[in-house]
Amino acid sequence: MRYEKATTYRLSVRLFWVLGGGAFGLSQAQRPIGVWTFQQWGFGLSQSENWQGVLVSQPRFTPLGWESLILMGKLGYRFHPKHMVFGGGQWAEFYDPRRFSQLRLFQRWQWTPSLRFSLTTTLEKRWQGIQMTEILLRPLWRYRVGLGPLWLSLSNEIFFSLWTPSAGGQLNPRQVRLWIAVSFPRQNNWQLEVGYLSIITPHSILRHRLWIASRIYISVPHHLK
Repeated sequence: MRYEKATTYRLSVRLFWVLGGGAFGLSQAQRPIGVWTFQQWGFGLSQSENWQGVLVSQPRFTPLGWESLILMGKLGYRFHPKHMVFGGGQWAEFYDPRRFSQLRLFQRWQWTPSLRFSLTTTLEKRWQGIQMTEILLRPLWRYRVGLGPLWLSLSNEIFFSLWTPSAGGQLNPRQVRLWIAVSFPRQNNWQLEVGYLSIITPHSILRHRLWIASRIYISVPHHLK
């Protein structure tokens, strides 16, 4: 008897080069220019690929040194072709403005009714050491439209703080991220992207990022006999 099983390993590598950024109101010397990278490995865990695993690494650094190192792993199950739930954890080591480590556990619901629109909701818990520091709710919507050979993407993510040790249980907007990006080409295993990100925090100056990015997607079939 011969048994054959095919599983596709999909590797997505995304490299982001930050051209400029920092915060409005600071001097030019205070606006860091560095490199943020994002590498993601995705792979199916069953023949139907309803179960999927994802590993992510995000090293970030500037000419002055390391900014942060983030490692994440998550496991997802697809209930519907356009509905998937992920659970996982994330470890982060931050160096600037002060060094500390952080553990994050999260659940993520993803709804994609069409190729153009998606809505993702994340419930996230954060710890420093054994102390829970915050519980966050993070709705994120994305919309993209085709312009000839280009994709124009618009995204908005809002961070709501649900709980902190000092304030207890409250629903407070903590941060808003708005970004726009243009990528080329629309249908290929590689893309080149240019975008702008603004980060809005209550009672704080506006921070921003301008980046150029490249992405490549590789699908590797693996057969077990």
